[in-house]
Amino acid sequence: MWYLAEYENGKVKMNVIPKKIKPVEEYLMKQRRFKHLTAENIKLIQEHRDSEWRLIRERWLWEGT
Repeated sequence: MWYLAEYENGKVKMNVIPKKIKPVEEYLMKQRRFKHLTAENIKLIQEHRDSEWRLIRERWLWEGT
């Protein structure tokens, strides 16, 4: 659900690039603190995570970094 990156010498380096991104529901439902989330909440979280990952790929991974 989270990405891990380093910024060094003006460049961003991803420490781990997942081959397959799992649905956020797998992560959220394993923890009791997220049991209150509705299907709509989970959908919004998923959409946000996917949007952020697209931006990361466009800006950091495919610009020759």
